[in-house]
Amino acid sequence: MSFSNFRSNEDFRPRTDDTLNAAVFLEPPPRLNNGDVADRSGGTVNNAQALRSDTSAPFLPGADQLLAALKDAAQDAPRINVVRQVEAGTRETPASDRINAASPSQRIHDLIHGLGDVTGVYLGSESYRNREQAQRELTALGTAALPQLLLSFSNNIDLETTRRAERAVRDIFSNLSDMQLLDLRDANLRSRIVSGGLGRRPTDAENERLNSMLDERITNSVQNRLITPEWLRVQQIYPTNKFDIPPIPTEESVRQSDRMATPEGRRDVAQRLSQLTALFSSDRTTNAERELITRQLRELSQVMSPEQIANNRINSRLYRAEFLQSNDPVGSENTIHRHVLEAYRLNQAERRGSILKSIYGMGLDTNENFMRQFSMQAPAADVATMRQWRQDANMRPLGNKDNGR
Repeated sequence: MSFSNFRSNEDFRPRTDDTLNAAVFLEPPPRLNNGDVADRSGGTVNNAQALRSDTSAPFLPGADQLLAALKDAAQDAPRINVVRQVEAGTRETPASDRINAASPSQRIHDLIHGLGDVTGVYLGSESYRNREQAQRELTALGTAALPQLLLSFSNNIDLETTRRAERAVRDIFSNLSDMQLLDLRDANLRSRIVSGGLGRRPTDAENERLNSMLDERITNSVQNRLITPEWLRVQQIYPTNKFDIPPIPTEESVRQSDRMATPEGRRDVAQRLSQLTALFSSDRTTNAERELITRQLRELSQVMSPEQIANNRINSRLYRAEFLQSNDPVGSENTIHRHVLEAYRLNQAERRGSILKSIYGMGLDTNENFMRQFSMQAPAADVATMRQWRQDANMRPLGNKDNGR
């Protein structure tokens, strides 16, 4: 029998869907006492022929690699068999495959409680540097550290350890993506995290406490992420806002309103839309969370309209100027003038009258410094309008000032 016949036998080929690391091959062919390979059709293949000592026999490229792989598989077969028995639950896990003494769960315990050395690296260490290092290491361990950190809150440990454990938990949750956060609601994943973090199965009492604390923190974290972010919230301080107590207009609101008109600002909105859509579509998102998502989607659609972007750039400056004019007109005079003049420059023709009324309402038409700057950029007609309004107001009897201009 030629080697080509042996090689064409499908029974001796390794499975293409398994890796060599797994060494999943079919049983190697039996060998005779003289070392030849027995062919399943009844013949034999001499080893020398298989190694192509007979140059007349046809030879397939890679045949020697195939024989080497079969040899390795035969040697590895006992180990593979043990692994399969362990997976099937019919054999105890070999000691070499078990978690060693320096497991993550033991390291987590030491970082929280220490080893009796008050200057060691743990949350309650006397050394500030070691306390900081322990907190950083626990944060870096991620969700694996959550079970022991959460359980430590009720173990009557010192205040410093509790405070740092709380910070580590907060940072771990902050580092999770939205989808990772929602995945913690999966019972199977949570069970694996708890068992792995503790290094053992939790007791019923521990499991109940951990589930309660995890549920509460996941819900709070998701809702905090669904609170309108600062860069979007500052866009909602104008007449269309829905706040019971409108936020104080800030310089940040002006900067963010300008950013929304840039490609970077539009990318921020696109990323937020993608985030909200993914959260809304998840089957682990609650109905209350979906309501928050729906509200933000409406806000985003309003903010991203070209008209709203243009209005926000004007309004943010006027609101900030009016706030400063009411609270610190002397110390903030230059800032007030700058914001109002910039709002006038950005205005559209149909809004010019409303901006003139804002200038009149703040009394800036009586400020010679402001009017000098205003006259340099405004049409003569607008300057004349401002002066006429003031003249008319001065001619009216006291108590009849028209505040509705």
